[in-house]
Amino acid sequence: MRPDTIKFAASIILLTVLTNSCEKPEKTEYIYLKQPVCGTIFTPKSYDYQVVGFYPSWKLSVLPMSEIPWNKLTRIIYAFAEPNTDGTLNTGSISNIDELVDLAHTQGVEVYFSVGGGGQSENFPLMATRESSRIRFVNEVRQFIFFHCLDGVDIDWEHWSGSATNSVVPAESNALVSIVSDLKAELSPFGIEMSIDLGASHWGGKHFFDQIPAYIDHLQVMCYDFSGPWSDPGPHSSFEDAIGSGSSASSLGLAYWVNYRGWPKEKILLGVPFYGRDFDTGGGAGVSYADILTEFPDAYLYDQKENIYYNGIATIAQKTQYVMDNNYSGIMIWEIAQDSQVDSLSLLSAIDRTLSALP
Repeated sequence: MRPDTIKFAASIILLTVLTNSCEKPEKTEYIYLKQPVCGTIFTPKSYDYQVVGFYPSWKLSVLPMSEIPWNKLTRIIYAFAEPNTDGTLNTGSISNIDELVDLAHTQGVEVYFSVGGGGQSENFPLMATRESSRIRFVNEVRQFIFFHCLDGVDIDWEHWSGSATNSVVPAESNALVSIVSDLKAELSPFGIEMSIDLGASHWGGKHFFDQIPAYIDHLQVMCYDFSGPWSDPGPHSSFEDAIGSGSSASSLGLAYWVNYRGWPKEKILLGVPFYGRDFDTGGGAGVSYADILTEFPDAYLYDQKENIYYNGIATIAQKTQYVMDNNYSGIMIWEIAQDSQVDSLSLLSAIDRTLSALP
């Protein structure tokens, strides 16, 4: 059977189950696929270092799927699905994911979908700390992956109940361990992997317990937003902060995770921003690299224009070279629709040129 035919058949089965269950609500059961519905085997492109780009669904008009520079990426992470408190997923904003998968797979590029994000993580604590909803969540993630022929899932849990008091709620952190452990058991037999997004300091990092790397394939450190509306003006993703130094809880960037926490660098991706922080007119609000170039055509040569802080081509290349020289897994980007579409000015092209200079 063709993949579309298999998906249609699966849809009919699920619809029949749900229709029948409506007759007896008290006996409603959720029927899940036991394996992916894909009729063909996808073989991803080979690479020495990962180049992973987040692609937000609300940027489709800025960067249509057909115009994504597939040849410079190894993985797309489509953002975002939202966890509901009962463990179900709100995937309405990524309903066109099949088109993305079809395009990506023809180019050898993997596709993950991301759950959570900066504005969609509020339901994680309540959902995850209730066993029934946590089990439902694992099943829902697996179902979405199986039904849409995805290559993995990205967990982007950024809202924690203890953040307001700068404290850790152990029940929440342990619940995350349970989720990724259960997902690993469900997905790994099918070669499906997971990534997770980590803050670049102890403020966010302390919520992630040390059992996590045993279950996660790709650890993506968000080495940006060291400044913003919450701080005085200054660089939000300098090379020095992104790489970090020392081996204490006060370390930043990669140093925090590798030196202080002892997490495996071979799984770690350095997160880089394709946006800046505008302290002139935005009070530290985000502004895309492309928009900075529109206002300042020579901005690609620098990391600061007036009171706007960002990463220019040289800094992005320097960060990429550091990943190569120190045997990290690769680069993660937030997010690709913010880049310049002019190749000579593009940050993604700078990453690609640096990686292409491999001996």
